[in-house]
Amino acid sequence: ERPSCNHTLLARIITVIVLCVSFPTKIGSVIGCRRRRGFCTFGRCQYPTKPVGRCSRFQTCCKR
Repeated sequence: ERPSCNHTLLARIITVIVLCVSFPTKIGSVIGCRRRRGFCTFGRCQYPTKPVGRCSRFQTCCKR
């Protein structure tokens, strides 16, 4: 038997949902940094700021 169209459609919908949920993680990190009253910077935080998280792989969330 051939798989029904409903199973194929359901598999595609699940794939789209998984991609949509996993995609905005870096954007969420920037928003999370702002919620902590911080700012994103490349590299390390300059004195007198302190690191409070990560915005992306190369950006640190710093707070005064």
